[in-house]
Amino acid sequence: MSSHTWLALAPLPTARAGAAAVVLGKQVLVVGGVDEAQSPVAAVEAFLADEGRWERRATLPQAAMGVATVERDGMVYALGGMGPDTAPQAQVRVYEPRRDCWLSLPSMPTPCYGASTFLHGNKIYVLGSWTKLPRSLRMRDKRADFVVGSLGGNIVAIGGLEPEKGREEGGGS
Repeated sequence: MSSHTWLALAPLPTARAGAAAVVLGKQVLVVGGVDEAQSPVAAVEAFLADEGRWERRATLPQAAMGVATVERDGMVYALGGMGPDTAPQAQVRVYEPRRDCWLSLPSMPTPCYGASTFLHGNKIYVLGSWTKLPRSLRMRDKRADFVVGSLGGNIVAIGGLEPEKGREEGGGS
């Protein structure tokens, strides 16, 4: 970071867009996505920062793009997404790195894809998507594909697209 320059890394083994990425220790895990034919993929790969290389991991149980991911206590949670049937998913999966396997957890009440997620305290929040939000937390402006985090005890959402118009937004909520 001190050099303020971009460095080229080893190429991602599975070319894709619409993937999720999450930091897991000294690795970056890339989960799901969509291939050149616009078909969701189940591929999961980890970039090992100390070694400068990619390594394949256990695939998702079902191919999905637009999955929301978050790390908690050394486990990776993958929420929602969109499968080959193009329907938003309510699935919740957890990746156990020690066993290199995915386990299914109870589904979310609302299917979603293109959502953002973050950990705040002991809770995982899933915000925004191409479907309606649960009644417990509504955003001021409808949008999807934005970034979200916790700052000073507040939830901050930045950028994204308005689903009705497909246009970019620059501000936060």
